[in-house]
Amino acid sequence: MARCPIVRPETVRVTLADGEWLELAKELTAGEYREMFVSQLKDAPMGSVPIMDMRQVGVSMVLAYVKEWSFIGSKGEPLPITRDWLLKFDQQTFDEVASAAGLHHEERDKAAAERKNGRTTASTSSAT
Repeated sequence: MARCPIVRPETVRVTLADGEWLELAKELTAGEYREMFVSQLKDAPMGSVPIMDMRQVGVSMVLAYVKEWSFIGSKGEPLPITRDWLLKFDQQTFDEVASAAGLHHEERDKAAAERKNGRTTASTSSAT
């Protein structure tokens, strides 16, 4: 049976404290997923062990999942979803946004694992 492997650009809304909200990607594409993890690594010489860039942990997940948010600037303008603006947030707001994105990510990974484990057909091709 054929299936479409393309991720549809759907979002889910998460409500934060004080009525703020985030629109999160329901599912990341393979490219977005890989970019999220690769952006957490420091550049290292070829063949060496990758090193985590702790400045990017949390930030890369927020930038991968958050598609819209209700945050505004000092003049009432919508804040763009960028690394620069995210890092200007107060620590409590950053933690809340990162936590919401992280929880959503964990739920998506769990759901994917359950779908994989619940498959009734073989996931590998048979030997030829």
